[in-house]
Amino acid sequence: MATYDLGRAACLLRVSPETVRRWADAGRLPMERDGSGNRMIDCVGLALFARERAADDERAAAPGPPSSVRNAFTGVVTALTVGSPR
Repeated sequence: MATYDLGRAACLLRVSPETVRRWADAGRLPMERDGSGNRMIDCVGLALFARERAADDERAAAPGPPSSVRNAFTGVVTALTVGSPR
């Protein structure tokens, strides 16, 4: 059966290797060690974990109509002025 190291699993899950290590240490992601002691994740366990994460993300999505793109600003608000300038 195919296995992935933490770095490759992190790339596939689009998170950092440190996040994958924490999930594995917490028992959320099945992990074994190879003959050299490296952490390895089997492909079936990784696929099941990815599917569970996707389902959790869908459940966490806010109910109701989606927000328009113009209501989703990226950045930091540094000032707010109420009223129109004269």
